[in-house]
Amino acid sequence: MAKGARQIILAEVDKIGGTSTFNVRRVNWIQLDDGRWVPNPSREFLTLDDLDRIERFCPSVESASPEMGAGVRLESVGGSKGAQMIATSPAYRLIRNWAAEIGRFLEESDTSLWSKVAVIGAEVAKDLCRWDRPDRPRDSD
Repeated sequence: MAKGARQIILAEVDKIGGTSTFNVRRVNWIQLDDGRWVPNPSREFLTLDDLDRIERFCPSVESASPEMGAGVRLESVGGSKGAQMIATSPAYRLIRNWAAEIGRFLEESDTSLWSKVAVIGAEVAKDLCRWDRPDRPRDSD
C-alpha cells in the first residue's frame, strides 16, 4: 500500500476510535450458556460521575466521553430524513479527531449551562435546511 494511502486510511480509522480507544457499553441482550438470548436483567449503567472518576483516578486514560446513540427521524420545512443521533460531550470531538466544516462543536460551556445544542452534519444541512453553501452562513442568502 502506498504510504500516502496508508496515512489516509489510518486517519479515517482514528475518527472511529482507532487503536487507542476502548468502549464500555451495556448490551440489551445476553446469551445464556444454553445458547438462548434473553434481555439483560441488569439495571446498572455507567453514569457521568463514573466518567469523572475514570478521568481523575486512571492516569493512563487521557480523555473520556459518554456516547449514547439512537436512530431518529429528523423533520423540517425542507423534508424529513432518517439519521443517527449521538448524545455526547465536548471531549468526543478530540477523541474522534473530528473538526467542524463550519460553525462549532460542543463546548464545555454548553455542558455547564445545560444549553440545548445540536451539531448537524453537512448532509443533514443540505437535505433538510436546503443549505448547500458551506462557505457562508445560512442566514446570509
